[in-house]
Amino acid sequence: MKKVYVVTSGDNEDYGIEAIFSTREKADEFMKTFPYEYNDIVEYCIDTNAVDKVRQGYFLYRIDIDINGEVETIMLLGREPYNLRNINSSIWKRSAVPFYKKRNIKDILVCRCWAKSEDHAIKIANEKRAQMIESGEFK
Repeated sequence: MKKVYVVTSGDNEDYGIEAIFSTREKADEFMKTFPYEYNDIVEYCIDTNAVDKVRQGYFLYRIDIDINGEVETIMLLGREPYNLRNINSSIWKRSAVPFYKKRNIKDILVCRCWAKSEDHAIKIANEKRAQMIESGEFK
C-alpha cells in the first residue's frame, strides 16, 4: 500500500497540514529547510483497503504504548470515516507539552491499525515500536 508523509502543525482549531510528501526523507528535508513549530510527520496509507479488511474479520484499534512496550491504552475504534483516515503510527511527544513535562510523563507511540483481536493489535504496535526505536524515531 502506498503511503504519504504529512507535516502538521498546531492543535485544535489551529491544527493544519503544512505539506505532504511521497517519502519521509522529503518531509524531513522540508522541516529542516523551513524551520517552524511543526508537530511531527504523520504517515498515512492511500488507496485504503478498508472494505476488504472488514470482510476478512479485522477491526480498527488504537494502542498507546511506551518505549518499553508497556501498553497504556487499547481501544476498539468505530468505523467512522475519521478513524479510517487515521490508520497510522506516530509518536505523541508529551515531553514537549508543559502539562506532561512537569509531571515527567514520557512520550508514547500511538498506533492505529487493523487487527483481528486486542492481542493481535498489541503485537502490531510492538513491531512498529521496535522499528521506530531502531530507526531513531522513538527515543
